[in-house]
Amino acid sequence: KILQAQKKRMETKNGGKSDKDILSIYSSILAAGLNTTLVEVSKLTLYQLYEQLTRFNLKDAFEHNFTASLVGANVEIKDWRENDN
Repeated sequence: KILQAQKKRMETKNGGKSDKDILSIYSSILAAGLNTTLVEVSKLTLYQLYEQLTRFNLKDAFEHNFTASLVGANVEIKDWRENDN
């Protein structure tokens, strides 16, 4: 009963999504973006998952900005491989 109450409270707090749901969404995005399996992503620690997701977002932004610059947009292209932490 306590676990069910905690889960319900977390769902209300997170707009209907529990932390587990958010983690599974991030894992799915990362697995698809890195062309790997969910099993491999599930082996990552939370810190590693966060780092990979951050790097994936940087790479995705780089690709969009690079494509936009090829068609004439004036955007800043930042190298996603640089470590700016």
